[in-house]
Amino acid sequence: MMKTLTAAGIAATVLMFGGSALAQSISVPITNASPSGTFGRFLNNTPNCEVYNAAPRFYEVRTLTVSAAGTYVFSDASPDVDAILGIYDAPFDPADATLNCVTGVDDLSSTNAGAGALTAGTYTVVFSTYMSNATGVATYTYSGPGTLTLGPAVAPAAVPTLTEWAMILLALGLGGIALTAARRRGFG
Repeated sequence: MMKTLTAAGIAATVLMFGGSALAQSISVPITNASPSGTFGRFLNNTPNCEVYNAAPRFYEVRTLTVSAAGTYVFSDASPDVDAILGIYDAPFDPADATLNCVTGVDDLSSTNAGAGALTAGTYTVVFSTYMSNATGVATYTYSGPGTLTLGPAVAPAAVPTLTEWAMILLALGLGGIALTAARRRGFG
């Protein structure tokens, strides 16, 4: 019996028999409220996550904790959408979906599963869809030597901005430089 949990957008299901994992899955909903970006879909089990067919896609980014090092085999088990999955050893950049990518999986069935060698530790995982701007629950079953645990949604990287006071000081400084330059030229 396998259940897929999607409460709060985070799920990890483990079926155990005698202490060894038989089947496991990770699942995340992708909605039209998810972040979106234009990037390609992954080719199965390719070094550096080779991508093709760039298109606008909704995506969800999570942390992924790997309990044991080894090879993990992933298969798309999504009930209502053809999902794609990317695993990264650093933050995900939708402008370059290959940057920091460890493995990517774009498959529809267990006969077309993707595999990746992962070390124990924390990764960034990206769930998206094969079709442009599609939505649904992205679910992947996997097998491997350990368990994979999804963390909460990862917020997009913050863009550095100046505070209100920093903007005022910057404007005063630039105004002072302009006034000094104008006086040197004899305009004031």
